[in-house]
Amino acid sequence: MPVSVRRHNLVRLREELNLTQSQLAGRIGRSFATIRALETGSLKLSKKLARLIADVTGADADWLLRNDLAEPMPKLESQSSIELTNAFGQSHRAGYIGHLFDRLFIALERLDDEDLRARVQARIQRLLDESINSGHQPEARPLKIGNVGTFEFLKKHPLYLEPDLASWTNIEFLVKDAYRLAGEPNPEQSRRRSTPRQNRASPAPGGQRKSRPSSASRRAASPN
Repeated sequence: MPVSVRRHNLVRLREELNLTQSQLAGRIGRSFATIRALETGSLKLSKKLARLIADVTGADADWLLRNDLAEPMPKLESQSSIELTNAFGQSHRAGYIGHLFDRLFIALERLDDEDLRARVQARIQRLLDESINSGHQPEARPLKIGNVGTFEFLKKHPLYLEPDLASWTNIEFLVKDAYRLAGEPNPEQSRRRSTPRQNRASPAPGGQRKSRPSSASRRAASPN
């Protein structure tokens, strides 16, 4: 990699491990674009991601966060301990995904409308077939655009949101993300930007605002 884009010690770590950006991305479950943005300095490395990279590669998380390009690279942890941690991490990630599917299928079985249930089942089967055929993909396919109207309705009428799913999903985030994926303006955010900030000064007769006296003025005016 050219010296001009060596803006992060992640480059030195990756080259020490003889990994490409895509290979490192696959190991930590992030996209190639994320690794590239970190290495060029357009994305700041978070503590959480630094810890993840350290757990997977054996690097020092604090060294990555300091990002002193002149600082020597600390010795990496032994590969055997890293591989053991990775094995546990992959196992727990798989268990987590499986648990989410358990909850989703329970919610699906509670759906009264048989036609709607069949449509969701067909969609799940299609996605499952795509997942089986694609195999391991470090750079997974882009998320399909969700139905903005569905999320907006459930936000306004939470009664219709499956109670079990409501406890571990964030409908506010899903609404915002649906607008983002669709490339549409979010009406709520637009309203917030267009609403003028209210002046704290109280209105005086004649439509003009009267400033509140300062604390020093109040103390001077108050009797001893």
